[in-house]
Amino acid sequence: MLNRTTRHLSLTEAGSVYYEQCREALDILQAAEAAVGSQTDQPRGVLKITAPGWFATAKFADILVAYRAHYPDVLIDLRLENRFADLV
Repeated sequence: MLNRTTRHLSLTEAGSVYYEQCREALDILQAAEAAVGSQTDQPRGVLKITAPGWFATAKFADILVAYRAHYPDVLIDLRLENRFADLV
């Protein structure tokens, strides 16, 4: 794939073909990443929170309000229960 001498380094014909195809493949991957990345700049979906009842304080409510203001596409599913919750 390479022609190498003590003073010069160059690609063979096969090396040039390989390089060009790899460059095209990387361009396609970068375009795909950019297309998907622009859609996922902000979190969205459902955030499920399970906590004991004593967790329901004004401070916790303020945190949730601030979070929702910062990430409006996230819905919060909050469950406050005084029993063991199997998260699996």
